[in-house]
Amino acid sequence: MFKLSVRDLRAHVGRYVLTFIAVAIGVAFVGGVLTLTNTLTRTFDDLFADVFEGTDAAVRGRGQFEGPAQMGGQEQRPRIPESLLEQVLAVDGVAEAEPYVQGYTQVIDRDGDPVGSNTFGPPTFGASWGEVDQLNPFNLIEGDAPRGPDEVVLDKATADRTGYEVGDTARFQSPAGPGEATVVGIARFGTADSPFGASFAMFDLPTAQELLAEPGQVDAISVVADDGISQTEIAGRLTDALRGEDIEVATGDQLVQENQDDAAQSFSFVNIALLVFALISVVVGAFVIYTSFSFIVAQRQRQLALLRAIGASRRQILRSIVVESLVVGVLASIVGYLFGLGLAWLLSQVLVDDTSSLAIEPASIIVGLMVGTFVTLFSAFFPAWRGSRVPPVTAMLRAAVDVSARSVVRLVLGAVVLVLGVLLLTQGLSGAGIEVTGAGMTLVFLALVIFGPLAARPATIVLGGLLPPIRGVIGRLAQQNASRNPKRTSSTGSALMIGLGVVTLFLVFNASLRKSIDSFVDDRFVGDFVVDSGTGFTGVGLPGTVADEINDLPEVDAATGFRFGLAEIDGSPQFVSGLDPDTAFDLFDVGIAAGDVSNLDENGMAVFKDTAEDKGWEIGDEIPVIFGQTGEQTFTVEALLDTKDITDDYAFSTEAFDANIPTSGDSQIWIRLADGVSTAEGREAIDSVVSGFPTAEVQDLTEFKDATKAQFDPFLLIVIVLLALTILIAMIGIVNTMILSIVERTREIGLTRAVGATRAQIRSAIRWEALLIAAFGLVAALAVGIFFGYVIVQALEEEGFREFAVPIGGLFGLVAVTLVTGLLTLLAAVLPAVWAGRRPVLSAISVDQ
Repeated sequence: MFKLSVRDLRAHVGRYVLTFIAVAIGVAFVGGVLTLTNTLTRTFDDLFADVFEGTDAAVRGRGQFEGPAQMGGQEQRPRIPESLLEQVLAVDGVAEAEPYVQGYTQVIDRDGDPVGSNTFGPPTFGASWGEVDQLNPFNLIEGDAPRGPDEVVLDKATADRTGYEVGDTARFQSPAGPGEATVVGIARFGTADSPFGASFAMFDLPTAQELLAEPGQVDAISVVADDGISQTEIAGRLTDALRGEDIEVATGDQLVQENQDDAAQSFSFVNIALLVFALISVVVGAFVIYTSFSFIVAQRQRQLALLRAIGASRRQILRSIVVESLVVGVLASIVGYLFGLGLAWLLSQVLVDDTSSLAIEPASIIVGLMVGTFVTLFSAFFPAWRGSRVPPVTAMLRAAVDVSARSVVRLVLGAVVLVLGVLLLTQGLSGAGIEVTGAGMTLVFLALVIFGPLAARPATIVLGGLLPPIRGVIGRLAQQNASRNPKRTSSTGSALMIGLGVVTLFLVFNASLRKSIDSFVDDRFVGDFVVDSGTGFTGVGLPGTVADEINDLPEVDAATGFRFGLAEIDGSPQFVSGLDPDTAFDLFDVGIAAGDVSNLDENGMAVFKDTAEDKGWEIGDEIPVIFGQTGEQTFTVEALLDTKDITDDYAFSTEAFDANIPTSGDSQIWIRLADGVSTAEGREAIDSVVSGFPTAEVQDLTEFKDATKAQFDPFLLIVIVLLALTILIAMIGIVNTMILSIVERTREIGLTRAVGATRAQIRSAIRWEALLIAAFGLVAALAVGIFFGYVIVQALEEEGFREFAVPIGGLFGLVAVTLVTGLLTLLAAVLPAVWAGRRPVLSAISVDQ
């Protein structure tokens, strides 16, 4: 039987081509994502190993709390006095030591445009230049080190992008505001033009302290030990010598590991998202493989029956088909993994510099090959099992009848899964969390797949009801053929439903997000302009004096700065907001449930009322709040807020921010013009204040809403491009289904031709049947995508999703999905339609099926 399987594979390679392609695409996705993840991890590992290569120990502030996971989980810690340097140098075994400061700085090019994006893309840093070669990962390739307040060294990548050369005056923006300095040097990070694409502007230590931190304060003091002294030993000596100071000492190896872990955690959500898309493609591929082997078994039905007639056992028949699926799965997985390496290489060129090579690890190879092989075996098993049960008498029958859709087990199982899914959805929407909601959505979706064959027959009859009046007998044939085998139609439709359903879900989610942004600005803000700092997620915005200057303009009635930062409250890290209580609550309609927001001083806080209720807090309660710079501080609950659309759960005054997060600035400034001031007059007045800040942009409300929504465009585009591969696999499934349908109806097609049907009519019937099956999948996809989009929006209501929207504005999104699906379906049906039309009439009639 093994020899027979091998010979059958060699003799009928064409049967397995589409299965091979489906498996290869799925494995390419999985292998590519795993390889990309390994590449990013290795790149960061190498980066931090290089940064701290010469560091034996570091003295730094004691960690106050661990930041949120989405921010990499980085430990929040205060700066330390530069004066500790003398004590560090006095420790026996310390060869050299040097303070270090790092923060936000964005270089401005010759045209006045900021270099880099702090929203999407590599970060932009300012730092102190290291005088100790062993502690400085940068090396000068041109010019000299910075020696004064008006000198700067740029990394080579930034110098190339801006066109700055040694001797030029470079502009930049830092937490201290806009500045200028003479480029005195250009440096490489090791052999790379920049570290992982990040931009670096490097100053001498006093200048870096003035621009990025505070005079006399540093982030850490790095230490080089004498020869023969280990990292652990020098760290122990430093700890003993500095006992009593509020510091901690880490070894160089600890610094490397901590930064590598933080980087891995920061990218974990990207890796998870990519793996989810990869698994979607694998699931779609499983449906296609199932249909492919159903086609293969159908083609060999008479052969299998004859084998049974001459003595082959069911086990031997099953084993022969499983062997074929194993060979196809292994070979397709190998080819798919190789294509995955190409995909990983392309993505790595976007995320890491061109000198980086792929990290091909045994684990990714094994997982990729196992996924492809296992999915192929699993998907092929059920057709193989049915093939092994073909009785010898089937060789004399003309057709097999599919009654699987009528299974009582299917009905009961689907009902149970559906009920469980609905219960979880109900709990999730009642406040159990997005995780419970997601589990409910998964079960509901699984129930729809189980019920698919039960719904396929009536659905295709209804959807195809328009075909007979339009296409006559040809339309009737297409309608009947699509409904004749509901299990096959459902399998193909489910594959299409997954890919298009996820696309529809993201389109609905995107439309709801955009409508929520519009609703947020229109309903919550009573004003005319917003100044966006352009500093993104750095936590560093415009100096607070800018909002004060705008407030003093005669054209402005009120202006308030808005900033954000991190703090630990009630044992968990939180994003907290800062605003001016004197003006903010006149501009923002957040609703005061209790208390008085005018009491938000240096020690007062406002809390979202539901959060306060969950924690049992009331007005006047004193709550400990831990900040990275100042440690634990006590705040009094002064007000409870009706909404958290603007403030999140916790709001503090700018006074409290200045005291506890001193390097933060206003991420945005919200402005209301005075009565009688035109928009043009207001913009001109505001521009006069912020024109010195190149990253800042004055926007009216329409511009602000458009700019905010545009931030999500790259993500949506990436999602749709990735899911395009999944839809491609679904199209392969349509080809498989049509070929299988033609094989099963070979004699019927011959008889149809014999009674007068032309080749063109046969081809037309096949194409309409393909479109009808695609319509079944598309309708299911739209229903699932819109419903799940609604569920997600409702589950995220407290996170700011105020509006549910289907992208029917011009019907662009969903109409585009529909048209593309129809076009791809017609293309997918070309080969089966041509094949069916060219079957010789006499040979088709003589087929015993």
